[in-house]
Amino acid sequence: KALDEPYGGGLPSWFVYQQMEGKIKVAHSGTGGDELFGNYGKDAAFRSNLKIHAARVLKSLISGKFRKAAYLLRHKKASSMRMFFREYEKKKLLFSSSLNWKDVEETEEHIEAYFKKNPNSNSADVIAKFDIENQLPEEFLMMTDRFSMAHSIEARVPFLDHKLVERSFEIPSEQRIGKAVPKQFLIDTVKDVLEEEVYLKKKKGFVLPLKEWTRNQLKEDILRVSSPSYLTKQALFNPNFYELFLKAHMNKESNLTESVWTFYMFQLWYEECHLMEAN
Repeated sequence: KALDEPYGGGLPSWFVYQQMEGKIKVAHSGTGGDELFGNYGKDAAFRSNLKIHAARVLKSLISGKFRKAAYLLRHKKASSMRMFFREYEKKKLLFSSSLNWKDVEETEEHIEAYFKKNPNSNSADVIAKFDIENQLPEEFLMMTDRFSMAHSIEARVPFLDHKLVERSFEIPSEQRIGKAVPKQFLIDTVKDVLEEEVYLKKKKGFVLPLKEWTRNQLKEDILRVSSPSYLTKQALFNPNFYELFLKAHMNKESNLTESVWTFYMFQLWYEECHLMEAN
């Protein structure tokens, strides 16, 4: 309700701002620090995925999925970056075949364009630029602004001061992004002004138990909004989406938590919109 659009992430932040409401008027957020200094090792994961990309193509060819293999070959770099749903999954498994895709830009095409526009840049810098120009403004900053304002708090983002961003990208990625600890450079830079217990403190995950929730507490409602009758009436998703995708997660054959959660959050937003229209 606070975002006015479907969203499948960032919920822990909501509860942080909720606890701050009435006590703090202005807060500093660390948003942007990850994108500048390593972003959870995305580049290392990307390079690792490139190495196994050939095996994925070969597997598709052996199983007779030639169109999928051709797609993976055409989007080698984009397919090595993590996504909730890849384009062929959206078209084959997720969305109704009646939807018109003519004017929709494909996610993989959008990602590949960044590598083509920066042919001489290393992957760490391209990925950082991609995140800063896409996920950062469209998700994290939007969520930070709306969640904080929903609780009457002004959130500021000092890591995104343009001078700091520009100076950071003047530093070679090999130095700016640590291997064992992605943000080691940032830690080394500021540790002289911080107490030891602060900069040596281990990073704690900012996550919710979504896998458990989707398979247990929320399972019944997820089954409700993914049933063939519900999806047929809704006319947005493939009526067989549960059998084709969700069933493997519910039966613990695959861990598709984030994709299942994203789908479920959309369905709740969809129902909220229709409830508002009815009222």
